[in-house]
Amino acid sequence: MSDPDKAAVLDLMLAILTGNGNLDLNEEANHAIREQTANRISPVMLKVSKNDIIVRRNEKVTEKMLDALAAENETLKNRQQDSNFVQNLLYNAFWSLILVLFAGFYLMHIHPAITRSSRSIALIVTVSAISLGINYFAMEMFYFFSSILEIPPQLLPDAIPLALTAVLLTVMIGYRVALYVGLFVAMVSAIMIKGSFNVALEGFVLSALCGLMVRPSGNYRSFFLRTFLCVSATVWLLDFDWFWHLTAAPGMIFYSLLLALGNALFTAVAAMLLIFLFELIFNVSTNMSLMVLCDYNHPLLKELHLKAPGTSLHSQNVAVLAENAAIAIGANAILARAGALFHDIGKIQNPEYFIENNQSSNNPHDRLSPRMSSLIITTHVKDGLDMALQYKICRKVRRFIQQHHGTDLIQYFYHMAMTTQENVSESDYRYPGPLPHDKEVVIVSLADACEAACRSLEKPTASKIEGMVNDIFRKRWRDGQLDEADLTVEELSLINESFVYTLTTMYHSRIAYPKDENNDEDNILVPEQTPSGTEQKTPAPGNE
Repeated sequence: MSDPDKAAVLDLMLAILTGNGNLDLNEEANHAIREQTANRISPVMLKVSKNDIIVRRNEKVTEKMLDALAAENETLKNRQQDSNFVQNLLYNAFWSLILVLFAGFYLMHIHPAITRSSRSIALIVTVSAISLGINYFAMEMFYFFSSILEIPPQLLPDAIPLALTAVLLTVMIGYRVALYVGLFVAMVSAIMIKGSFNVALEGFVLSALCGLMVRPSGNYRSFFLRTFLCVSATVWLLDFDWFWHLTAAPGMIFYSLLLALGNALFTAVAAMLLIFLFELIFNVSTNMSLMVLCDYNHPLLKELHLKAPGTSLHSQNVAVLAENAAIAIGANAILARAGALFHDIGKIQNPEYFIENNQSSNNPHDRLSPRMSSLIITTHVKDGLDMALQYKICRKVRRFIQQHHGTDLIQYFYHMAMTTQENVSESDYRYPGPLPHDKEVVIVSLADACEAACRSLEKPTASKIEGMVNDIFRKRWRDGQLDEADLTVEELSLINESFVYTLTTMYHSRIAYPKDENNDEDNILVPEQTPSGTEQKTPAPGNE
C-alpha cells in the first residue's frame, strides 16, 4: 500500500473513531427545508365566542388555556389602544376648537380691521397651519433621534421651532396679533404631546421676545441675525435656568446647546423662505421689502427724478417730514417714508402742469378752463395707481397714492371758476377720495400739504411756518378730511410739533454772507475784461 493510500485510510479511521463522519451540514439548505415544512402546517385556531369560559377557578390550566388567555389579553390591549387614540383625538380636537374660538373672539374685538380683511385671515390661518405641521414633524424627529442618541425627553421643547409663528406674523401683520397667534400655536402644540406645560411656556416666551427683537428689522440680513440670535439665546437661557435647579450631565448640556443652535438656524432659514413665499402669494409687505422700495435707484423713482425733478424733491422732503412724525407717535416710519416717496408718481405723465416742475413763465393752465385744469390735476392719482400696479408696488404703498388727497378741494381752480362761471359744482373740483385712514397715510397727507405751503412762504421764519402748519391742520379738520383718521388728538398734536420743527430746520432763513467786491478777480469761470472791453481768454491747461 502506497503512502497516500495509508494516509487516506488513517484519516477515515480517525473520523469514524471521533464520531464526525464524512458528511458536512449545509446550514442554508437545512434552514430552507425547515421553513418549507413549517409553511405546510396549517395554524391551529382556537375560537372563543362571547360568554365562553376559558378557565374556571381551581381548574388545572393547560397549554391551550394559556394560549387563549394570551390571545384575549392581546385583543383587549389592541381595543384599548384604539379607544385611547379616539379619546386623544377628540380631546385634542375639543381643546383646539376652544382655542380657535378664543382666537377669533380676540381678533374680532381687539383687532376688528384684521377680521375685515380676508387676506389677513387667510395669512394667519396659513401661517398657523404650516407652523403646527412643522412642530409636529419636529416632535416626531425628536422622538426618533432621542431613542437612538439617548437624548433626554426633557429637551423636547428645544427641538420645536415655537418662535416661527410670531416671527413671521410680527413683520407681516403686527406684534400684538403675532404674540397671540404664537401663544395659540404653542398651546395646540402642547396639546399634541399630551399637555406638556413646558412647550406652552417656552412658546409664549419665545413668541414675546423674538417678536420684539425682529420688529425693528430694516433689512433681510438684520432679520435673519435677529431671529437666529434671539431664538438660540432664549432657548439656551431657559435650559440654563432648568440646569441651575437640577443637576444635569455634561452630555445633556451639550445636547441642549446643539438643539438651541439647530432650532435657531432652522427658524431663521424657514422664516426667510416663507416670507419670500408669502410676499409673492399674498402680496404682503414687510419693513424689509419697504426698505427696498426706498432705494432711489428704483425705476419709478429714477423716472420721477428725470421727468419731474420738482416733484421728486418735494417727495423727498415729504418723506423726511413723514418719517420724523411717524417716529414721534410710534407709527411705522419705514412705511411712511416709502409711501411719501411714491405718493406723487402719477405726476410723471404730465409734469409741466404742476407748478413745482414748471421752470418757465409759460403756464399751460392759462390755455385751459378751470374745470379742465382740475381734471388734469386730479388725474395724477389715477395715473399713479396705474403705474404702481404696472411696477407691482405693494398694496400698503398704493394706499398712499390713492388716499393722500382724500376728497380735498382744489381751491385755486374752484375760486377761479366761481369768478368766471355760474352754477359751479364744488364736487367737480374735489379729489375722488377715499379719505385717509391709516396713521402713516394721514401723516403723509398732512406732510404733503404743509411742505408745499411752506415752500411758497417768502422769508420763512419759525413763527410763519408754525402759523402755516396750524392753519393747514385746522382746514383739514374742518373740511372733514380727518374724519376717518386712525389718530388721537394727542397724536395730531405731536405730528404738528414734529412738522413745525422739521420744516423750520429745512426752510429757516440763512445768514447773508458779505459780498466780496473783488471776488470776480479770483473766479476763473468769469471771463476777464480787457481795458478795451474785449474778453481775455484763459488758456487751457497745458497750452500756456
